[in-house]
Amino acid sequence: MNEPIIGFDSFRLKLFAARPELALIERFLPDAQKTRVIAFECLLHELVDAATRIAEPQVAEAKLAWWFGELDSALLGMPRHPVTRSLLPATVAAPERGSVQTIEHATHAMRHAPGASDTAQQIQLVANWFASLFEWGRHIHLWPAMDVAQAARARAVHQLVRQLVRLGTEGSVHILSLPLNLMARHQLSRADLGEPSSARDSATRDQLKALQGLLVPDLPKDVDLTTRVRCRLDSAMMARAIVADHPCARLVSDLPRLRITAAWQIWNMARRGE
Repeated sequence: MNEPIIGFDSFRLKLFAARPELALIERFLPDAQKTRVIAFECLLHELVDAATRIAEPQVAEAKLAWWFGELDSALLGMPRHPVTRSLLPATVAAPERGSVQTIEHATHAMRHAPGASDTAQQIQLVANWFASLFEWGRHIHLWPAMDVAQAARARAVHQLVRQLVRLGTEGSVHILSLPLNLMARHQLSRADLGEPSSARDSATRDQLKALQGLLVPDLPKDVDLTTRVRCRLDSAMMARAIVADHPCARLVSDLPRLRITAAWQIWNMARRGE
């Protein structure tokens, strides 16, 4: 068994605080795969944070540039960060440099796109980004097989749900918050999105309905377990929010919680090898 990388545990715990279902999923991952899968989720968490949460563009760009440089160093066999050192041990054959360039291009396209006209266009932008990351994970043999397109689409839905949560917690407006057609339908400006209102609730409800229609709750087994679990949890969470008086507030209360029914579902999926 490999020795744990010094410093990795702090990023692992940071991840579990943001995504509590992963603390339970970790228990059911094969020992040979466990550390690398959680390290990949830590990498995704850091990149998502930089790409969608940091308000100052220059700070976000600097953090993303650092991570892209770190991925390059890792592919050359010189990882410095605890996450990449855990993700790419010396025994793993690394993909070529082009895989990092693909991630860079997809990140730039998502961050600098004008406002999406509808939910489907939002999904495409975000799914392309996640696909570049999942392809990279597949090339370093993180999974024996992976339906990248379905995994990326499910992660894109989850990310757009999280953007709605940010509206409810921070009043934080991002180009991925709501598509232009829903803002026009409900007569909302960008400034309006930062404040609670009946119009924002209605637009959020419409966005959730659109996302729910794009989600496949029962993904095939060639999609990784963490994505399949999150997909089922998202489906139930969106259904509860849609019928709530204040959808954003309901999402805020639901996202950080791991319900008993959800814990049972994770255990059952892992036990049955779903």
